[in-house]
Amino acid sequence: GRLFVVGGQDRSVHHSSVEAYDPKDGCWHICSSMRHARSGVSTVVLGEHLYAIGGRDRHRQAYYDVVERYSPELNTWETFQRLTHPRAWPSATVYKGQIYVCGGYDGQFRLKTVEKYDPEEQKWKRVSDMNEYRAGCGSAVL
Repeated sequence: GRLFVVGGQDRSVHHSSVEAYDPKDGCWHICSSMRHARSGVSTVVLGEHLYAIGGRDRHRQAYYDVVERYSPELNTWETFQRLTHPRAWPSATVYKGQIYVCGGYDGQFRLKTVEKYDPEEQKWKRVSDMNEYRAGCGSAVL
């Protein structure tokens, strides 16, 4: 396996770039860039793909519902189904083969909404809200 770092921000620059660390050779490698430069993006792995979810571009005051999917085999990104609501700094995790995206910030409000992607239905849908509004939170399956 490899460790991937996607997007982010360096002062005034939002990145679309992607790097992968390969522990076998101890080096960072440049991968194909995402289509949207953004910070506040969350990532998960489902199957053989890496998903980049949400984020924002501070200079354009844009908050994204964008999801992109990366194929490490082909070193390519493709546009994926959009979230039901734009959000930067959400948490994201995979549980029982579905992607869950929790909270975040939409440019006006911190969110307590949660949505999931079901590969069988091929769509995002809302599930129960969290109790608290959260942005920049983490999530995990235990």
